[in-house]
Amino acid sequence: MELFILFVALLGSICLALVTAVRFAPNGLSEFELRRLAVAGDHLAVTEEKRREILPTLGVLRNIKQIILTILLLWLLCATHEVWAGILLGLMFLLLSYVVATLGWLAKPSLICQKKLEAFVSKHRKYFLATFGWLAAKRPLQEDMVGIASRDELRSIIANDTRLLAPQDKARLLGAFDFGSLLVADAMVPRDKIITVESSETVGPLMLDRLHKDEHNVYVVIKKNIDHIKGFLYMHDLTPLDPDIKEVEDAMRPTVHYLPANAPLQDVLSASLSTGRQLFIAVDDEGKTKGLITLADALKYLNGEPVPKVDVASTKSKR
Repeated sequence: MELFILFVALLGSICLALVTAVRFAPNGLSEFELRRLAVAGDHLAVTEEKRREILPTLGVLRNIKQIILTILLLWLLCATHEVWAGILLGLMFLLLSYVVATLGWLAKPSLICQKKLEAFVSKHRKYFLATFGWLAAKRPLQEDMVGIASRDELRSIIANDTRLLAPQDKARLLGAFDFGSLLVADAMVPRDKIITVESSETVGPLMLDRLHKDEHNVYVVIKKNIDHIKGFLYMHDLTPLDPDIKEVEDAMRPTVHYLPANAPLQDVLSASLSTGRQLFIAVDDEGKTKGLITLADALKYLNGEPVPKVDVASTKSKR
């Protein structure tokens, strides 16, 4: 009889080990990445979202089973032996079940049990959430993350960090992340904001006074309209004033470099390195002027310091 009781206790400890070995853990994706994939229409992500709703409840059910099996095991041993002997034997069997559960011998059976229990609870989701939801709410879900799954997730981690990174460090990192997705059009000065001078305009005191009041270092030199750019006028080229300079065309620098407005913003850096210039005219597919971009503007975006956008509709170009 005593051997039979010990055999039953052994079976009970194995069942307890099987229940303990069952792990209801989420996959390696963070909540951010899971939500991103679900919004993108990923079926597996949508399924995992629904699964995560019941994981706390599954954990509660497993704990309840562990408690019931532990109580039954101790009761059985204490009822058939002296109390002190039953407790001692019970602790031994409990230790045995823990060792068996951690050694991985029951990995396959526990996986089968996990899938069946998940399917059963998922089928009766409303009942289990209503019955055990108040217990599960006190046990936050622990994510077993295996790493960062996407650039968007890493960017979100950086943007939401409040402990490690200083604001300027976050700005630089986020600027580097976003820089590759920006176009020249995103950082350029729009054509309606470009300050221009006519190539045939006479260089004299009135003109110089007007340009100094504008407080710009460089002006775009045009002929008739901004779609016909002749060059750039640098203020320091007019000081001291050369008596041979009669018109703006005499003092301007005629070399003009163009970039497509829909080109990646990083092209400004490569174009500056290859040409040695820091100022470019952005054009559309038809060659018409869309704006003006400088190396400094591009670097500000790369450094996480975007240039404020101008309300083009309320600003007129100066002549």
